[in-house]
Amino acid sequence: DHLVEVRGLGLMVGIELTVPVQDILTKLRAEGVIALSAGEKVLRLLPPLTVTKDELMQGIEKINEVIRSFS
Repeated sequence: DHLVEVRGLGLMVGIELTVPVQDILTKLRAEGVIALSAGEKVLRLLPPLTVTKDELMQGIEKINEVIRSFS
């Protein structure tokens, strides 16, 4: 419900949301996912080039859980 757009190039990804990302970033850090903001409502992801597919899937699952918790 909070997703507006996902955009990016390669592993650089921006997830535009309808809610401010600061609280989401705090919860993600508590879950072990390091992300940044790119403006007030864009979650910025830039994983290392050595990231594995399993790590990406775990990160995506945690991001989904945290975003869905903001209802």
